[in-house]
Amino acid sequence: MKKTLNLEVGFILLCLLYAFFASPAHCGAAETTKQEIVISAQELATLEAELQTAQTAIQSCKNNSAELNKQLAASLTALSEAKQQLKTLQAQLQAQETTLTQQSEQLKIANKSLQELSNAMQSRERTLERQRNIAYIVAAGLLYAAVK
Repeated sequence: MKKTLNLEVGFILLCLLYAFFASPAHCGAAETTKQEIVISAQELATLEAELQTAQTAIQSCKNNSAELNKQLAASLTALSEAKQQLKTLQAQLQAQETTLTQQSEQLKIANKSLQELSNAMQSRERTLERQRNIAYIVAAGLLYAAVK
């Protein structure tokens, strides 16, 4: 379709160039009188048909161009919205990463505190166990002394 259209447009341009440059005014004639160019009805009909074809092709190209421009504008709008959404999501991601880092630090501190508390409780349990064992030994010694 495009190849045929290009050939037709090219042929029309060649015909017009030939008609323009073949006129006596452009062939070096110094005469300024008007001359009529005579073409047959068939040639005129052919030229008019080719002109109509070219005009139709040009209009079709304009319509296609307008549609493509609309699509381009819609695509650019969608791209702009997508970029804005990307910025928003990146900001949210950054905030979530910051929150996660803070929570991770708080968990480390809490774990350290729990470990220290656990160690202190184990130490206290060992101390109580030792004191109880000493009390049993003292009680057993006193009981033994009382029995003797």
